[in-house]
Amino acid sequence: MLGYDESTLKKLQGIELIILKDFISLCEKHSLTYYVAGGTAIGAFRHKGFIPWDDDIDVNMPREDYDKFLEIAQTELADKYNVQHIDNTDGYVLTFAKMNLKGTTFIEATDTNRTYEQGIFIDIFPMDKLPSDEKEQQNQIKKTFFWARVISLCEYASPKLPKNINPIVGAGAKIALPVLHGALRLVGFNARKAYRHYLSYAEKYNGSDEQYYIDYACLTPLVTKVSHDDIFVGSYGEFEGMKVRMLLDHDRQLRVQYGDYMQLPPEDQRHNHRAEIIDFGEY
Repeated sequence: MLGYDESTLKKLQGIELIILKDFISLCEKHSLTYYVAGGTAIGAFRHKGFIPWDDDIDVNMPREDYDKFLEIAQTELADKYNVQHIDNTDGYVLTFAKMNLKGTTFIEATDTNRTYEQGIFIDIFPMDKLPSDEKEQQNQIKKTFFWARVISLCEYASPKLPKNINPIVGAGAKIALPVLHGALRLVGFNARKAYRHYLSYAEKYNGSDEQYYIDYACLTPLVTKVSHDDIFVGSYGEFEGMKVRMLLDHDRQLRVQYGDYMQLPPEDQRHNHRAEIIDFGEY
């Protein structure tokens, strides 16, 4: 199924479900707020579980709860999981975390040049506040996008470019980016320093009375815009027989992000991550 045989995909989904259960258990133990997002939210609402061809799980957390989770995970999950993020994994360039099951391996076909080990995982995205002023919103989005790209450039001389990039711009970038990468290395500017700049913008309005949150890690962040009540009042759905937290108005948010998500997309628009290397270990 889109790069997997049915047995392999079912095994992968089963392990991700184990990770999700342990994630939710820790969140409930410490009263941390989360909600399922993206394809996982569609799956919960449309299929009561995984989208049949999906091979990952996405959860979102308000930044304060996200930071608490990362801290708690260092001790309470350390025997079974490696929760990776920029500050604890050399070579990691993402602005969100991955909760990896130890003893397993998952390397995407598009990401074989990574310099660190990664297990089968779920993605955990922090949500930060969005200013109400539209000009300031655009400023926030531009600055976080810029610094997220710099993070990648610190580690990779030829980071991935958007598929829809102008061909002339793309050709120029292929020449300029290795030069910029070398310059950053020369002056000792690394991914963690760039991440501090990213956070200075992403977290700028946290603690204010702004009522909306956004996932600045998304390539089109405004489609992830959700209200305070959407997150903190929330609702519940079913995912493979377990109860999961969802947004209060998850239908509205999913329609903004995906359109008529209740209709199955054509087969040529069904995507997953396709692993180049996958090892289930003892599982």
